[in-house]
Amino acid sequence: MSDFFEEVDENLRVSQLQTLSRRAWPYALGAAVVALAIALGVWAWSSRQTGEAGRASELYAAGLQAAQSGDLKTAEAKFAAAAKGGSKGYRILALMQEAGLALARDKAADALAKLDAAASSAPDVLMGDLARLKAAYLVMDKAPYASVETRLKPLTAAGRPYRGLAMEALAMAQLQSGRLNDARGTFTVLTLSEDAGELTRQRARAALAMIDAGTAKQLPALVKAAPAAPVLSTPPAAPAAGAE
Repeated sequence: MSDFFEEVDENLRVSQLQTLSRRAWPYALGAAVVALAIALGVWAWSSRQTGEAGRASELYAAGLQAAQSGDLKTAEAKFAAAAKGGSKGYRILALMQEAGLALARDKAADALAKLDAAASSAPDVLMGDLARLKAAYLVMDKAPYASVETRLKPLTAAGRPYRGLAMEALAMAQLQSGRLNDARGTFTVLTLSEDAGELTRQRARAALAMIDAGTAKQLPALVKAAPAAPVLSTPPAAPAAGAE
C-alpha cells in the first residue's frame, strides 16, 4: 500500500513540474529574446559608431588636404560634412578648422561661433578647453576685459589641461586693461606653476621684469607673439596635464 501512495506522490510531482514548465517557458523565452535584442543593439551601436568615426576621419583628412592645397571651398565642404557626422571627436576638430577658415576670410564672428559650438559639444575637457582657449585668444584684442576674464578664468583652475597658457593669456588681458597689480600676481603664480611649460614660465619672468622696470606698456604686443594653443589633428584619448 505504501508503494502505491509513493507512486501517486511521484506522479503528482511530475505533473506539477510539467505544469510549472509549461507556465515558465514563455517567460524564459522572453528573457532570452530581450538578452539577444540587447546584444544585437550593442553590436549595432558599436558598428555604427565605428563606421561613423571612419567616415568622419576620411572627410576630415580630405578637408585638411584640400586646405593645404589652397582649395578652401572644398575644405569648407569636407569640414562641414565631418562636423555633421556622428563622431563627436571629429565634429569638434572640424568645427575648429571651420573657425580657422572663417578667420582667414576676416569673419571673426563666424569663427567665434564655431569655436563656441565646438566647446559646448566637446566630448572631453581636453578638446573643449582647446576650443575655449582659441575663442579667448580671438576676442582678447576686441572684447571688454570682463568678457575675456569670463572665458579664461575657468581654464586657469587646477587640473585643467591648458592652465598655463590660460593664465598667461589672462595676465596679458589684465595688462591690456591697465590692471598691473592683477597682472603681476598672475605672472608670479605662473612662474611657480608646474602646469606651465618652461617657455611659458620664462615669458612670465620676462613680463615681471618689464613690469618692475616700468616698461609694461610694451607687453600687450606680446599677446599676438605668444604661441597659439596646440593644434590637434586627431581626437585625443585623454587630457595631458601641463600641455604647452
